[in-house]
Amino acid sequence: MRLFLNIATPHRALPVLVLVFLWVTGCIHQDEVSPEQPFTASGRSLEADNPNAKSASYPGDYKITVTVNGKIWTYCITKCEGAKDLSNFSINLQNCGLNSSTINNIVWATVNGKPATLESSNGRNGCDIQSVTTNFVKFDNLPSASSYKIVFELDKLIGNFVTSTAWLKAGTSCHPYAIVAPCCPL
Repeated sequence: MRLFLNIATPHRALPVLVLVFLWVTGCIHQDEVSPEQPFTASGRSLEADNPNAKSASYPGDYKITVTVNGKIWTYCITKCEGAKDLSNFSINLQNCGLNSSTINNIVWATVNGKPATLESSNGRNGCDIQSVTTNFVKFDNLPSASSYKIVFELDKLIGNFVTSTAWLKAGTSCHPYAIVAPCCPL
C-alpha cells in the first residue's frame, strides 16, 4: 500500500479507489450483464415507484456470470443486497436456427449442487418468453439462496456462443437479461 501511495497523487488515486470499492462490494463486476429494463434516476425499475409492488423484484438486483468448459455450462446468479429469492431462471436456446440446442440436449443439470427441475413450458409465471422464443429451458422451483449456481451439460460441443436472453423470475416480477448462451454445435 505504501508503494501505491508514493506513486499515486491523491487526485489520481481517488478514481482507482472508487472502482476498487465498487468491485469489492459485489454489485459491480466486470462480467455483470445489464438488464433490458427502463430505470428511474434511483437505478430501480419503474416498478419501484409503484407502492402496490411490495413483492416486486428489480432488474438491478442480480448479476449473472457465465462460464463454459467443453459441454458444461455454468450460470452463477448473485443477489445484491435486498434482492428477492428467484423462483425460476429461463434461457433462450433458439440461437442457431434448426441446429439450436433444445431442452432434450441437456444431459444433466443441477442448481446449487442438487438435481434441477427443468421445464419447457413457461406456465403462468408472468415472463413474456413466448414473444421471443418457443425454444427455451426453465430451471424451476429454485431454492432460497443468496446465490444460484446452475450447471448443465449439453450432449454436443458448441462451436460458438451468442448474446441471448435469460429471464429471472422473483416475487411478482420477471426481468429479461442479456447473457451468453449456446449457439451452433461443432
